Amino acid sequence: MKVQHADKAYEGHPEQEFLVSSEAEFIADVDPQAAWQCAFVRSVRPHAKIAVHVPEQARGLVVTGKDLQGAVVPSVHSHSAAPSHLVLWSKLRQAEVHQPILALDRVLFVGQPIALVVARDRYQAEDLAEEVLVEYEELPTVSSLEAAMGESVLLADAAPRNRSVEFSLCTSADQELPESLRRYTGTFSFGRQTGAPIENRGILVIPSVPERKLAVWANTQIPHALREAIASVVGWQASDIRVRVPVVGGSFGTKGTVSAEELAVAVSAVRLARPLRWLEDRYESMCGAVQARDQVHEVTLGADAQGRVHLLDDSFTVDVGAYDPFGKSVPYNTAAHVPGPYRIPNLSISGASVLTNKTPAAPYRGSGRPEAHLARERALDRLARTLGIDALTLRERNLVGVDDMPYDTGLLYRDGAPLVYDGFDIRACLSLARQQAGGSVKNSQEGRVRIGRGCACYVATGGMGPYETASISVAEDGMYVVRTGATCQGQSHRTIFARLASDALDVPRSFVEVANSDTDLLGDGWGTMGSRSAVTAGNAVVIAATALRHQLDGLAVALSPVLARTADVPVDWRRLECLRLLATVGREVGREAELRAEGVFRPRTVTWGCGVHVATVEVDVELRAVRLIDYLATYDHGPLIDPFVVKGQMIGAIAQGIGGALCEEVVYGEDGQPSSVTLADYVLPDAKLMPLFRIFQAAASPSPANPLGLRGLGEAGTVAPAAAIASAVEDALHDLGVEISRVPITATRLHQQLTAVGL
Repeated sequence: MKVQHADKAYEGHPEQEFLVSSEAEFIADVDPQAAWQCAFVRSVRPHAKIAVHVPEQARGLVVTGKDLQGAVVPSVHSHSAAPSHLVLWSKLRQAEVHQPILALDRVLFVGQPIALVVARDRYQAEDLAEEVLVEYEELPTVSSLEAAMGESVLLADAAPRNRSVEFSLCTSADQELPESLRRYTGTFSFGRQTGAPIENRGILVIPSVPERKLAVWANTQIPHALREAIASVVGWQASDIRVRVPVVGGSFGTKGTVSAEELAVAVSAVRLARPLRWLEDRYESMCGAVQARDQVHEVTLGADAQGRVHLLDDSFTVDVGAYDPFGKSVPYNTAAHVPGPYRIPNLSISGASVLTNKTPAAPYRGSGRPEAHLARERALDRLARTLGIDALTLRERNLVGVDDMPYDTGLLYRDGAPLVYDGFDIRACLSLARQQAGGSVKNSQEGRVRIGRGCACYVATGGMGPYETASISVAEDGMYVVRTGATCQGQSHRTIFARLASDALDVPRSFVEVANSDTDLLGDGWGTMGSRSAVTAGNAVVIAATALRHQLDGLAVALSPVLARTADVPVDWRRLECLRLLATVGREVGREAELRAEGVFRPRTVTWGCGVHVATVEVDVELRAVRLIDYLATYDHGPLIDPFVVKGQMIGAIAQGIGGALCEEVVYGEDGQPSSVTLADYVLPDAKLMPLFRIFQAAASPSPANPLGLRGLGEAGTVAPAAAIASAVEDALHDLGVEISRVPITATRLHQQLTAVGL
């Protein structure tokens, strides 16, 4: 795989070396010999009443829903109450639809945990789980959005018409719509995906029941939220529970929610008074870990003869599966990105989350952004063709410019703040993309192999609140130890936080160590999600480092009379040898104190970044195959902390976006049974699918929303690939009457469309 970034070849990075070294300790490496292993009895039916029978030889080793008295997974973070003015303005209705920790008398999806079984090793636990008898009384299955909204079967009393979330957003300019308005209406859909990280979920819980203490290791994105959730179901104080996060081997959202399995292990460890450990296998991950995407949009665009877009109407639904752990988060995030980087005075956007008998859905890298951009950008391509205007030219005529900034869309974001673009330069991104792509988007429609090119412009939020925390302390060896509430799953926190801390402290980076998350050593934090770590945790790190620097300077002044009598005292109090000396002298004069400072950063609202992607494809009409031959991305996500980290984030995110565009899909039959529960059936993109990547920073517009001017970009690369690739494939085939309205564009789906037009 070849990559270009600002005309430089991709190079390695020290953080990568750490992750593949023996120094990196993952959840599977945390293995106290005393821990018993867990296995789950999972539902094999999508919807049924159940009765669970535990054999005599397994009693005391099996925990069921009855043992937990029907306890449910509590809400976390994004499912918190929306601001009252947002509820009124958007007509937001949000139902609480919680998953039981272990199913009590009904199951709602294949893979739902029914019972937890423990044994000395995983083999014994799996064997014992097979002896637990589950009787099923089949209930009607809701396997599609159409079936769910038909109201023949209701999956939750709190969700009328199986809708767990509903809202509508609307703006209206003072100007009247032109009489000559040309309209295009189309329906676009995005298939269901899962994160499929290299490392699956895992948790280790060591109870000390007499002292009411729990030691927890988990590869979670949200350790403080997990601590609170465990406390609520166990009935202990959060201060009784310590959650530590080892190195995490990827997540993309699958570890961003408190799961039923994590809570089942924690509660069972307390009930059985023994250490318990669970490591998820791939089958469990494919049918039990949260899934995502799965949206359908009906979009109408209206433009005048010159290509000025005056109207955008989007009505969409999200299939959230059997339960809805994140409420408004994904659908509202989708709605917020529907306008894109365009001046569109009349917006009407309505969204709904719909329950079905599928694995629950939650935020996955991009979280609503790719779906919104697929729908709008595909509609823009069709509108351009209707008007006879080049696709790039149509976009250029409607883009917001730097002179428009800050640009108020007229909407509210899901935190209740006005949805205002805060100063990016999308026109610079389009200009550079046009230059690098070599002019207008053109295709070749000759012969068996056709060439098409497509583009997509995007905006993407980052740095969401409400806050993030950080601390920096001085260890006994003089090292500065940084901790934040944002955990790392591959985002290079060790690199970026060390750089920010060393710059603020004015010390070499080799003096700074970034530690893994530990709720006992940093009492509060929000977590890693939503392209927020650099913005929120990064600014918190700088606040903490600045406070510690002042503390050290003050201590050095206070101790200067004593230090003056010490030979060879260094001038710079922040160097390692001096910190050791400060600690020693401080103890001698009774001034011993922990050298530590904390920082909290509370953003007012999100930041915004932007970019343009251009994909070039070959479509073999005989083999029904799509091959990417070039991929160009330009972006403006503000100043960069570490360009090499940005390269890795962009490359990985674009690769995931390509997977969603061409091959990744979780498939369910009409009977509610999943047919993609292994990596042989759920097709991940491989190196052969990757084209030449050409990635360029078009601008570095600082955001006024935070002192560092950062915008966040960890998810940005996933936003535009599906739209750009779908545009390119349709560009190659549209003269044949083929329209690409759904992704992924699998070989089967492409075959069906080509067959329908007689090829």
